[in-house]
Amino acid sequence: MSRRHPTLLSSLALCAALLAAVPVRAADAPVARGLIVQLKPADGGGRESAQAERERLATVAADAGLSGEAPMRVGAQGHLLHFPQPLSGAALEAAERRVRLNAQVAHVEPDVRLKRLAEPSDPFYTDGTQWHLRTPAAGGVAALNLPPAWDRATGAAGQVVAVVDTGALYGHPDLAGKLLPGYDLISDLDTANDGNGRDADASDPGDWVTEAEANSARFPNCPADDSSWHGTFIAGQIAAATNNGLGGAGVSWGAQVLPVRVSGKCGAWLSDVVDGIRWAAGLAVQGVPRNAHPARVINVSFGGSTGCTYAYQSAINDASAAGALVVVAAGNENGPLTRPADCAGVLAVGAVRQDGLKTYYSSYGINVGIMAPGGSGGADTSGARLYSTANTGTRGPAQHVYAAKNGTSFAAPLAAGVASLMLAVNPALTPARIASRIQSGARDFPPANRAYPTCVAGNAVNSACNCTRESCGPGLLDADRSLQLAVEGGDDDDGDSGGGPTGLAWGLGLWALAAVAWAARRRQR
Repeated sequence: MSRRHPTLLSSLALCAALLAAVPVRAADAPVARGLIVQLKPADGGGRESAQAERERLATVAADAGLSGEAPMRVGAQGHLLHFPQPLSGAALEAAERRVRLNAQVAHVEPDVRLKRLAEPSDPFYTDGTQWHLRTPAAGGVAALNLPPAWDRATGAAGQVVAVVDTGALYGHPDLAGKLLPGYDLISDLDTANDGNGRDADASDPGDWVTEAEANSARFPNCPADDSSWHGTFIAGQIAAATNNGLGGAGVSWGAQVLPVRVSGKCGAWLSDVVDGIRWAAGLAVQGVPRNAHPARVINVSFGGSTGCTYAYQSAINDASAAGALVVVAAGNENGPLTRPADCAGVLAVGAVRQDGLKTYYSSYGINVGIMAPGGSGGADTSGARLYSTANTGTRGPAQHVYAAKNGTSFAAPLAAGVASLMLAVNPALTPARIASRIQSGARDFPPANRAYPTCVAGNAVNSACNCTRESCGPGLLDADRSLQLAVEGGDDDDGDSGGGPTGLAWGLGLWALAAVAWAARRRQR
């Protein structure tokens, strides 16, 4: 139930807090060359002559101290009255107020310069490779609608998004200046693959598993595989250096990524992931220095095969209480959500194709928090994949490049980036309110494609399917609507949207395998 503010004083205090949370730079103040004025109908209601109209406009202009320059017709009934010189700020407000008070005037508004929607210059964005960042009209049904959102905010400098994952490649040129020091929280030497346990070096040495190591006593149930550079890919999705004419764009241009390394060879142990979430939020972890850069948004792409457990839920509760939203992948099992996707208080992100259909791999259900582009792949060749920062090394790091991937692991950071943009326009948002407003701003799923079945929870099909609210949650992630609601608010004044049909018992991403000692994960591709 919404909480109301019973007094004028408390209402004013709330308004002041909101205004303080959204600083206005002088460069952002609108500049007007004049006022567009619509006159009230002439006395008597008859047709007015052009001369009489010009005389009334001249009177309005003179009374308001505007230029004597001849008015310019605007549209069917408006006229532009020019200023002697462009005005902004208090001077513009005063001029507009004087005209509005004139008894002859029906409507008035400043004639301001409209800027082109903020869009990055990065090649993969401009050539359409990063289709998922565009408007739906330009990028496809599932595209995030970021251009109008970027016109509202491109991300605040110093905004921290933690990536609890494989660490990061600090030398990638498209991540220059974007990566904070982070921490390595892998406690098992075999998993760490860097010769030591927990330390202050969050760089990714690689997480390959050789043929000899595969399914060995050290790495049971682990197939041979090359290094994934998974954390680096996600870091680039969230905050790649943007407008640098290089590679791709990030969702939150001003944000910095805090790499928290918890995953190495054969995956991650549950205990390390739990400590990674806590450390990312600025909470105490035994034997480890406090995080000097607590994150307001934490991206996690690990999961298990069981329901939510105490260890995960406690870490999520503590991170939320510290002010951090935990964003997780819904999973790639094409089935119901499992831990931590089904834990309370996380935002679980499922994956849709470019055309808005649920991907053949994404886990789903009514408790999914939001659906976002995850890219197609495997046997499904419909639609494009997602591109981000990567490396050619199969063992250790080699050449820094860009790569295409698909999976709910890569849908989640898109939502994490949007959450970061929301905090840039309203730092006062709580984790629950960020998630609630992302959901309230969701676009409807597209009309059913008759060539595909309808997604029905508990009745998995091995193909893409048409989403419904009952099977995929509230809808498609829309960045512009989310930012609009970040400022305007919604019906969530108590800060708790709960679980249930729209899901704040949301989700997390597949990765694989919990055993008795828990936790190896498989990289999502």
